[in-house]
Amino acid sequence: MISSKPLPTTRYGVWSFSIAALILIAVGAVAFHLAATSSSFLKALPWLVPMGVTGLIFIAYGLWILFGPKHALGDDGALHLRQQTRLLILAFGAFAGTAVTVGGLYFGEVADTLRAQRFVQQTEIAGLKAQLVEKWLLERSVEVQQLGTAIDRLQQPGAAVESGGEPVLQFLFAEMLAKSADRRSVALVDADGKVLFHVGDEPVQEDEIKAAMAPAANPMSMRIVATVRQEASGAVAGVSFIQPVVLSGSRGPAKAFLTVRMNPAPTLFRELDQWPAGGTRSQVMLVRRDGDNALLILPSREIGTDLKSSLVPLKEDKRPAVQAVLRGEGVHDGIDAMGHPVFSAVHAIANTPWFLVVASEEAELDRPVRRSVASIGLYIAATVAVSGLMLFVLWSTQRSDYLAMRAHNVEARSALVQHFQHMVLQAYDIVLLMTPDGHILEANAAAADAYGYTSDEFRALTVRDLRTPQAFARVGEQWKLAETADGGRYETEHRRKNGTVFPVEVSANVVDVDGQRFRQEFVRDISKRRTLEAEVKRLSRVLRALQEANSLLLRARTEDELYHGMCRAIVEVGGYRMANVALANDDAQKSVTFAAVAGVDDGYLANSGIGWGEGPRAEGPLGTAIRTGQVQINQNMAANPKMAPWRDEALKRNFQASISLPLKLDGQTFGALTIYSEMPNAFDDEEVAFLTQFAGDISYGVAALRARKAAGGQPPAA
Repeated sequence: MISSKPLPTTRYGVWSFSIAALILIAVGAVAFHLAATSSSFLKALPWLVPMGVTGLIFIAYGLWILFGPKHALGDDGALHLRQQTRLLILAFGAFAGTAVTVGGLYFGEVADTLRAQRFVQQTEIAGLKAQLVEKWLLERSVEVQQLGTAIDRLQQPGAAVESGGEPVLQFLFAEMLAKSADRRSVALVDADGKVLFHVGDEPVQEDEIKAAMAPAANPMSMRIVATVRQEASGAVAGVSFIQPVVLSGSRGPAKAFLTVRMNPAPTLFRELDQWPAGGTRSQVMLVRRDGDNALLILPSREIGTDLKSSLVPLKEDKRPAVQAVLRGEGVHDGIDAMGHPVFSAVHAIANTPWFLVVASEEAELDRPVRRSVASIGLYIAATVAVSGLMLFVLWSTQRSDYLAMRAHNVEARSALVQHFQHMVLQAYDIVLLMTPDGHILEANAAAADAYGYTSDEFRALTVRDLRTPQAFARVGEQWKLAETADGGRYETEHRRKNGTVFPVEVSANVVDVDGQRFRQEFVRDISKRRTLEAEVKRLSRVLRALQEANSLLLRARTEDELYHGMCRAIVEVGGYRMANVALANDDAQKSVTFAAVAGVDDGYLANSGIGWGEGPRAEGPLGTAIRTGQVQINQNMAANPKMAPWRDEALKRNFQASISLPLKLDGQTFGALTIYSEMPNAFDDEEVAFLTQFAGDISYGVAALRARKAAGGQPPAA
């Protein structure tokens, strides 16, 4: 045993730990001061307090190690030092984990707050942009209505366009076009869709005529039609204001329609393209539904007053334009045409099918967040680094104790080996000694013989390496049995080095050697016991089949009923693969007739061509049993050369072994009972004796039925 000595506490360790603790406290104080002077102090406080408390606990624990009561390195010194080291690492891990977790949570809250603020800002901008569109539409609508009123007053009775009205109309239309650069054309269309008068650069569009002629709930209401045309120079947007015009003082439907077409690009789109933040990653879009697509108008600041237009299929439900059409107003996350993540704010434009969308890349959200990452990350890195320094100082002050612990472990190991060699190395059963987590430390000679591993190979294995994959599922459950006071006993399957599998019974318990816990397992190969159990079960089935046969002898009314009942009993009760009764025919070919079959056949007997005369197909067990009157046993279908004519078909049906037992009357063989098993070498002496008795029961039953028939009697009642 190693002599006891106190844990060393050097002057260097005390001063180094104290300095590191002061640095950690200073870093925490600076972080608290910075948070206290910021506008988000109340939000930061719930995250700073637990981290500060954890840091103080870590410092207190280190001081307790340095200045607390000293423990001697006795028999449990290694265990004590190991536990102390684990607690120290756990304390450091708790503090570092708390610092990282708290920093991450605080960073997440800051990021969520900034994101929410940006969403609100984006929504407000979308609302302002939508108001610009609504204002532009209202102002132009009023101007068109005023022009319509002027034309209405001009059209006095007897004064038509064809008779003196053109100069005045031309003046009014020219005045309308001159008001701003967005006016493109003005026209007067009669109720039949004929253009009466036109001024401007763009002709009257078919969409304008259709809108004017379309029925409306209020025939005198203004109609606004927005269109996008693709021309050689690019997309051209147009907004047509259609105002019905009637003669002054008259009632009834409109006599004509005033159509004013405007291009919003020079004025409205220029205003929409002004981004308050001045960024280059944000876009303003006008969107409406167009059949199974979303029509997208995108003013581009790179090409002046030109615009981009496209149709986005509604199935692309992550695109901002589609989200606006399908989901309406709100803030949505999606992706742009280039696959970049974006967030968009949607605002509906009143009294129109259009939506205004303000979309920004997710990278815009990261800009304000990055400014918080540096300070939070620097603080976390500093605190973790300083606490790591403290951990190193504590470890260095106990280095001599760890050396003593190593010497103690060597001594304990020597005692352990002596104990193991003395108690179990010479045992006949397999004995394994393992660590609590299942690593094998020692194995006796019986284990080496059973598994095929050397001692060094055993030490590289765990208990799981000895298990079969099918036995993995119960490792945890069976492992806990050894923790009980009396240990545990269970059965499982192990595998050898060569991959072969054998059943085992394991008796496991926990032992304490010089203050250290180990697991000890006594493993017994139970292959012979399992074989014996299987044999007992198999013979029990045969005995039950014999009992069923005895009952059938009393119930059978005919030979056919007897044959079929016996075959069913052999298969269903005895557990064999197939059974049949074959009767010898006294013909030239010496063929056989299968009077009864039970189990798996699938045409095997019908195509077998079995006889009992001469030739290869008469040399099998069935033909030989009839010809010789002797029991014929085929223990291996795959290896028996006499089974060659039937081998392939038999193996397809998993016939691995068979036995043919002659059926006799008055010393003469009249048939045979053939039984097939799915196991090679299935028929031992004891089982052959039982089956011979079974065949004798059939012969006895046939003799009784024939004697009763010859005497003119009736079979017994069922």
